[in-house]
Amino acid sequence: MKRVSGVRPIALGATISFVLAAFVIGTALSGRIVKAGLEKVSDRLRVERISFGWGTVKGHEVKILDRGREVAQAKLIAFRPSIATFFRKGYTFSRITIEEPSLALTITKDNHIATPFPQGTLGELRGTPLLSVRSLEIKNGILNLNDERSGAPAQLQVFNVQLSIDGFSYPLEDKQSTLHVSGQLSGKVLSGRISSSGMVNPKTGALRLVCAAEGLNALQYGSRKPHLHIEKLSLEVESTGSLPISIKAVRIVHGYYRYSSDQKRQITEAVPGTARGGRPKHAPPTVPVALIEGITLEKGEFVIEDSPGRKAAPEISLVDVALSIDRIPLPFDNTPSSFNLSGHIPGRQNMASLRWSGTAAFGTLETDSQLALHSLDVTALKPYLEKQGDALVVGGTVDVQAHVKVHNRSMNTPVRATIRHLELAPPRGIREQFMGIPRSLLLNSLKTRNNEIQIDFLVSGPIDNPSFSLREDMTKRFAVALSKALGLSAVGAGETVIEQGTRAVRGAGKGIEGLGKGVRRLFGQ
Repeated sequence: MKRVSGVRPIALGATISFVLAAFVIGTALSGRIVKAGLEKVSDRLRVERISFGWGTVKGHEVKILDRGREVAQAKLIAFRPSIATFFRKGYTFSRITIEEPSLALTITKDNHIATPFPQGTLGELRGTPLLSVRSLEIKNGILNLNDERSGAPAQLQVFNVQLSIDGFSYPLEDKQSTLHVSGQLSGKVLSGRISSSGMVNPKTGALRLVCAAEGLNALQYGSRKPHLHIEKLSLEVESTGSLPISIKAVRIVHGYYRYSSDQKRQITEAVPGTARGGRPKHAPPTVPVALIEGITLEKGEFVIEDSPGRKAAPEISLVDVALSIDRIPLPFDNTPSSFNLSGHIPGRQNMASLRWSGTAAFGTLETDSQLALHSLDVTALKPYLEKQGDALVVGGTVDVQAHVKVHNRSMNTPVRATIRHLELAPPRGIREQFMGIPRSLLLNSLKTRNNEIQIDFLVSGPIDNPSFSLREDMTKRFAVALSKALGLSAVGAGETVIEQGTRAVRGAGKGIEGLGKGVRRLFGQ
């Protein structure tokens, strides 16, 4: 027993000596690797100095140049060799740490992504010695993405990048790696904090990730609110390495979306290449790139803003939004998606409720759905109802039920609207009207109908026709249906436009004449 106990310290000391010697040799070997790398790409790579620590080789102020311009750099790259490098081909490191790297990628005018790293052929890669890293870590990195497809290049920056990969090899091997990455996006097009973690197979493309984002903004200009804001976003991404990529359990909390009439122009300016877009002439691919399944929005807000450059531009808000969608293929195709939307529209006197559900194909806009709006404050519609010189609306509510249908990119939507307790401000003239109808005639009719008017009309038209305006079409047809609900008919003959029974209502002047012209245009006369 005494002999054995005496052997143990000797064996332990020999093991420690071997490990120390391996680290010293490994460190020297790493130094040679760095030196060989420098000699190979000396025309593009610059390193201020190389230092040797305990089992570690460090390259300080590493820079990659392209035609004399710096395209990538790192404050420090530290290599820690592994003992396994003595027992296998290639080079094995237990850890590589890259501190404060900066990388620039560019989308060229011909839609290619230019990187500072040379793209080797498959034959060249086969001859590359195996590089295996047990742990690859990036600290405080910066990625700049430039887009040269417009005159003024758009830029997206990802800073404070923290990345760790356990089990990485090059050339790529068919094995899983554990990934953790986070960063802060900055730019007009997109900003916010993002993170992701899970398993990735770099060679096959198979992955399983959990992703999250906070404070995500899209299309923000100056001090104005962005077009899109998401306070919290979470989702799961899975792929076997083939299409489609599966995106599941998408949950959005406190999402905000603002639509304005100049949004298309702003998107075109902010995202180069979109101006050339439009509807694709070719058929969509049979297999989508990605399939989003299970989308929920909680505590959302939608804002519809008209003519934002104009003072006191009309605006309608939908708050307390809850939205669920079962699936969305990317890119959009003719696959029907079921959706359910609910929310409230604030008014001066009350809060309206909205429910909208059905199916929609986001690629073709084919839609079959039911919409119900209850107790909408009519004053919220004043910008769309009132014309200059018309009676001012001060109160009232409207209920709307609509079967929203779009088929072959043509809208065909029956609408029933019920106006209750409509209130107009005191008259400012004897010819004052509401939507082309004499004020007194309208109010007298309301009194005989228990302060309620029911209106049925149809909103229809090809949505691809540049002259088709949903808002204008609804307003015109609402006016015509209102006149008919009051027992009037539009005939469009000079000033005698509205008739009640066989008696013409005259003296309404240009306002009613304008309605007649609108009716003639509406029916193509």
